[in-house]
Amino acid sequence: IPSANWAGRCTSLAPAPSPDSAAPRRALLLCSLLVGLCHSSCRALRLREAERAEQQGDDAEALACYKRLYQSLSPRERSLRARYARAQGRLALVLGQYERAYSRLSTALRLERDSLGLAAELGQAALSTARYEEAARWGQLLQAVDKSAAKARRLLASSQLAARTA
Repeated sequence: IPSANWAGRCTSLAPAPSPDSAAPRRALLLCSLLVGLCHSSCRALRLREAERAEQQGDDAEALACYKRLYQSLSPRERSLRARYARAQGRLALVLGQYERAYSRLSTALRLERDSLGLAAELGQAALSTARYEEAARWGQLLQAVDKSAAKARRLLASSQLAARTA
C-alpha cells in the first residue's frame, strides 16, 4: 500500500520480506514441482496401458484407458486427443456404429493431419457410411503417397464398385 511521505516520494507500507519468508515459498515451489512430476508419470502410465490394449486388439479397454487419460488433457494436447478420438472411432467401427466412427475418425484426422493410417481408416469409415466419392478420394490420396499400398488399392476399388452399384 503506497503512501506519500513528507517529501512527496512514494513509499510502501508493506514490511520488507524477511529472510525466513523465502523458505515457505521454496517449499511451495518444490511441492508443486513434485505434484507436476507425479501427474506426468501417471499420464505416462495411462498412455502405456492404452497402447498395450491397442496392441492386444482390445478396443474397449484401449478406449477406457484413453478416456481416463483424456479427462485430464488440455486442449493443446492434440496428439493425445487424436489418439482418444481414433480409439473411439475404431471401437465404433467394430460395433457397427459407422456414422459415429466416421465422426470420431474425422475429428482424429483434424487433430493429427499427417497420419496416413488414420486417413485409411477414415476412408473405410466413409465407405461404410455410403460416402463413396470421399472414400475414393482417400484411396486416391493414399495411392498417390504409396503406389504399393494394398489398403489404398482396396479402398479405391471398393469405393468405385460401391458407387457404380449404388
